[in-house]
Amino acid sequence: MGDEHQIQQVPARYARAVNRRDAAALAMLFDPDGRFDIAWDSLR
Repeated sequence: MGDEHQIQQVPARYARAVNRRDAAALAMLFDPDGRFDIAWDSLR
């Protein structure tokens, strides 16, 4: 799989993770030392 294809997959993986409310999958899209806080209730 080429770099361009992998880069194109990031927004799709992000959308799937948010739709499924899958915090672990969402976290994997970011740097291991980073932090991502989200309040699922605010997305209604």
